[in-house]
This record gives sequence, structure tokens and C-alpha cells, in this order.
Amino acid sequence: MNTMEKFDNLNNSKIPSATIRKNGSLSLNAIAMKAFPINKDIRHVALYFDQGTRVIGIKAADDQTDPCAFTVSQEKNGTPNIACRSFLKHFGIQFEARSKAYPATWDPETGMILVKVG
Repeated sequence: MNTMEKFDNLNNSKIPSATIRKNGSLSLNAIAMKAFPINKDIRHVALYFDQGTRVIGIKAADDQTDPCAFTVSQEKNGTPNIACRSFLKHFGIQFEARSKAYPATWDPETGMILVKVG
């Protein structure tokens, strides 16, 4: 019996994902923005990291009350971008060699986008 699975690159681009870029920023693709129940005009996020599972958590934050919030900027195409080099360096998350996309999921219990980076 054949257990080979055909790679479907058309379907691959239709999954929610986050990209960690070489410049130390993190962005979400349009699929993630549509798939997850988050405010599309979000301006600040809090970032979390589980070192045991190597999962980043991204949660909307209020810049007025959270001194650790990261600013979210919008790229020309509307993609949210988070400059978070200090966060990535602090937790030893590789980014300087190359940009890399990771699948993203929604956790309704915590209200976070989760990104497994290793």
C-alpha cells in the first residue's frame, strides 16, 4: 500500500501563519487575520512564550495599562507587523539567519494566537 502524500502547495498558502523575519519582526498573514476573532485595527499586543513547548502567544493589549505592550504597525498591504527583536533575543528564538513562516492557531481559552516555533 502506498503511504506517500502529495504536497499541495495551493492549500499550503491557505493556512493561518505567522512569519518571523530576519529583521526581528513578526507578522500575521491575511488568512490568520480572517480566521481568528481578533480586532483588525489592533494597535498593541502582549507577547508570551512557553519555553517548554516553544510556543509564542500573541494577545491584544491596551497600551494605556500594559507597559510591556508591543506596537503593531500596518504594512502597505494591511498585514500587521510587530517589531519584537528584544522578545525574540530574550527567549533565544532564531530570526537573524532567515525569515520563516510558522503555522498559527487560535486558543479561545486564552484569547491568544499561538505560534509553535520549534
